[in-house]
Amino acid sequence: MKLIQAKAELREVREKMTEMGLNDDNDVDFGDNEHNKLEEANQLSVREAELLQLIANDGTDPPFQWTGQKFRIYFPDEGSAALARRDWQSQVPPCVEFSSCGGVQVADGSNDAIIIFNCPRASEAEFVEELLYKTEELRGEELLMTVVVNPLLVDMGVTRFGMAGLRLRERLIDGLVPAYTLRTLPWGR
Repeated sequence: MKLIQAKAELREVREKMTEMGLNDDNDVDFGDNEHNKLEEANQLSVREAELLQLIANDGTDPPFQWTGQKFRIYFPDEGSAALARRDWQSQVPPCVEFSSCGGVQVADGSNDAIIIFNCPRASEAEFVEELLYKTEELRGEELLMTVVVNPLLVDMGVTRFGMAGLRLRERLIDGLVPAYTLRTLPWGR
């Protein structure tokens, strides 16, 4: 529907431009009302460019780029992050971005205000720790909150509970504030 409306409005804009003599290569003399006519001509040119862009995008608005602070959600792997991007992108505001723990980090975290780590495991513990320190150093007071949901950062099979697990607990886990919510579900007892 937007495409049809854009094409109709483009015809109207071009007709007005033709009436004003803007489509000719000749110089246009607006006479005594030159300032007002020049302003109107500029507005018509800008509107024509907007409509042409809308038509080029098949009637969809150009993608909106969020430039403010961001809310970033980290998933354990890139597959989970890609699935969230595909399935949730239309349901979350543009300030929310999805990333993965580990791997190649291409996301710019310089505007992150809130970070959520969704179920990080022991294999991502080093990445989580490194990213937390880096983000706190980079953002400082602008980092409002970091949430770690259902972490399993110390695993007997991966880190063992020896010195590596103890050091991880001292550096990272002991600094986290545990928060819980209990809710009765309709199917629970």
